[in-house]
Amino acid sequence: MRNETMDGGTTGMTNEYKIEYIQRKNDVMDFLNQSIQVMEALEKKDEADNLRVFYNNVEKNVFSIVVVGEFSAGKSTFLNAMMHKKALPTFSTETTATVNFLRHVTCAPNGEAGIVYYREPKGSTEVLKSLDPATIERVVSTRGDEENDCAATRVDHVDLFFDSDFLTDGVTLVDSPGLNGTADHHREITEEQICRSSACIFLFNAEQPGSKSNFDFLRELKSRNSNIFFVLNKINTIKTAEGETVEGIVNHIARIYHEQFPEETQIPHIWPISANEALTARDLNIKSILDIWGNERSIDTPEERERLEKKSRMKNFEDHLWNYLTNGARARDQLLSPLGSTLRALSAQKEGLKTQIEMLERESGSEELEQQKEILEGKIAELQTRRMEASRQLKGQMRETLNDLQNQAKTECGQLQEKIKGELKRKGSPEDLQQYSTKLGDKLQREYGRIAAELDEQLRRELLDMVYTEFMDHAEELAEKLDGAGSPVKLGIDPKNFQIESISSGLDLGEFDKKCEALEKRVEELQEKSEQLKDDFIAARANERDLQEAQKWLKQLKENREEFKAAFKIPEVNKTKKTEMVDRGRNGIFGKIANVFVGGRREQVETEETDSAAHDAAIKDRNEILNDKDKVIREAEAAVNEAKARVHETRSEVLDGRQQREAIRLEEALRKLEETRENQAKEIKEASSRTLDRLQDELLGKVEDCSYNVVSMVKSYLWERQKSYIQMVQDLVNISLNEELSKKKSELEKLIQTIQSKGEEREKALNDAKINLEKTKKLMDQGALLQVQLESGESAKIDMEKV
Repeated sequence: MRNETMDGGTTGMTNEYKIEYIQRKNDVMDFLNQSIQVMEALEKKDEADNLRVFYNNVEKNVFSIVVVGEFSAGKSTFLNAMMHKKALPTFSTETTATVNFLRHVTCAPNGEAGIVYYREPKGSTEVLKSLDPATIERVVSTRGDEENDCAATRVDHVDLFFDSDFLTDGVTLVDSPGLNGTADHHREITEEQICRSSACIFLFNAEQPGSKSNFDFLRELKSRNSNIFFVLNKINTIKTAEGETVEGIVNHIARIYHEQFPEETQIPHIWPISANEALTARDLNIKSILDIWGNERSIDTPEERERLEKKSRMKNFEDHLWNYLTNGARARDQLLSPLGSTLRALSAQKEGLKTQIEMLERESGSEELEQQKEILEGKIAELQTRRMEASRQLKGQMRETLNDLQNQAKTECGQLQEKIKGELKRKGSPEDLQQYSTKLGDKLQREYGRIAAELDEQLRRELLDMVYTEFMDHAEELAEKLDGAGSPVKLGIDPKNFQIESISSGLDLGEFDKKCEALEKRVEELQEKSEQLKDDFIAARANERDLQEAQKWLKQLKENREEFKAAFKIPEVNKTKKTEMVDRGRNGIFGKIANVFVGGRREQVETEETDSAAHDAAIKDRNEILNDKDKVIREAEAAVNEAKARVHETRSEVLDGRQQREAIRLEEALRKLEETRENQAKEIKEASSRTLDRLQDELLGKVEDCSYNVVSMVKSYLWERQKSYIQMVQDLVNISLNEELSKKKSELEKLIQTIQSKGEEREKALNDAKINLEKTKKLMDQGALLQVQLESGESAKIDMEKV
């Protein structure tokens, strides 16, 4: 996404801008180096260490942005969303116990996924091979590993390496424990990191928008770092059904900001987001999300993730941050931020030196010392009186808060009861209601438990808000005790009490079943008979068609025979005449004698020869053909006779009448069956409706009883918690007084030691203080000049894209 780097140069960069930026950078580094020397001379080790961090950051173009806010503001979820991966642990209470630096993967010395830096033994480290949630939770959270204690006591800081464009060009995002965390040193760790960072992202929580503790923390934050981005997280928890809107809450915070900081002419922009929805949309390993009622909803499609991404508004803030990191403002603030923090540290030292010089220049005797001692003791007594009065006021405020929370418990339980009632009424059948009842007890346990937990947390928050101003130094200690006090309220809800084991409508369906069974059997018989008649009718019509075809064919055969016989031509018998001489014998006695001696008488005779071979052959052929045709005709006649016999057995007109009568019977049987079924369905529906109403009333009665009992238990629970919390505050009052007393005594001892110093020792202390004061003043003038130059129009041209 970015083509330019702080130290890589860009096309078109003029030497003027480059020279100016390098000169300003060298000036700031020189100023920081001199400031470090002054702090070391004043034996201010912590301040010197912070300035060394600034020096190294400026030298290496490191730009760190720390994410701060109260616990449960969603800091870790916010950073997870920016990294598109659920890596840092997130729970309902504060979890981050260490400072976690999110750096670019290219910053890993040997390609590690992360590196843990331990306090003891000093300098020891652990390489993380992966950023899986279990590993990260072990090294960064307050939960940690029970066997090895939690990370808060062992880990100094953790470097985690991600492949994110937001971490390029030396940018580091920092996850802090929080200003009001519960573990020891949380506040100290966070404040130290705020002082060392170039910018801050301050998260408001939409569940507790604009609380007093938020703005107390913010005022303290602004005193340490003025370069702040404001974000309103958890907008997905805003109860739109109750008329709340994102814009309304943003405007509410803006109004309080103006009231708290009236001297500021401009109200900063507040970016509303839902880090949880953004993370769910971006991390494909997350398959579901919880709504504000605690119901789990699966995320299955890219379209659903795209909808969540848009709804989260996360990209709007990221675009703004990206523009800041790339358009030049970051380059200027990278020099301005450490400069401003250093000037504030020098200013504090200047005032301390002036007080020290004033005391060393005064000659104070024992009377004055006694007087100052009496003043300090008077302040202690006054402080004690004021603390006790604050404790009495706290009890009164807590009683009012408790009354409000008890009323809120009744209201929220009533709202949940109405919600359950609506869900019960939307169930359309006893079976649906029975299925719903299997989960109802668990749902009530979860929802009422959530209400009780939220009210308890609200009670603790209200208490923290009340005591923060008076007991700021012990706020995290009190939060820790409040978080560990007691156990969650036991509501005693048995899910089995809400389960519908069986459904009884009181309706005897046996008679209906018998009627339907008899009618169904009758219909089945009529359908079979109708089908058989239909088949018989079709067969009869087929037989009639077969008879007609057979008769037609027989007629054609006979006609064909006659035509053949008539058309057959038989050849005539061939006759020929022939003349020949024939010896004829003589008759009589003498003739016979003559025949012997002379021979017969020769006569010419005419004879006729007949040739009938062709005639006979034709007749033979004709007869053979006629015999064949007669044979076919006889077969056809037999087929006709068979067809006539079949037609005689099944006459279609008879079958057609029977079929129509059976169809009427079948129609009547079907009508009766349908009517019986409709009556049965109607009675079953009415019985089911009555059963559903009865079961709904029973469940609703159980829910109402449960709600009443829960309200009573929550009220008692909050009352007991309130008494316990007030006792904790009273204990805290005593601790605070003792610490104040010890502090004042220590101040008195230092005062006595300083004033009682004499001679050369006193002169040397006075001379050293004056020299350090002059150095501090001179250094502050130098820093102020640099600040003016950087904030001027010309220096504002130092554009990151050109450097």
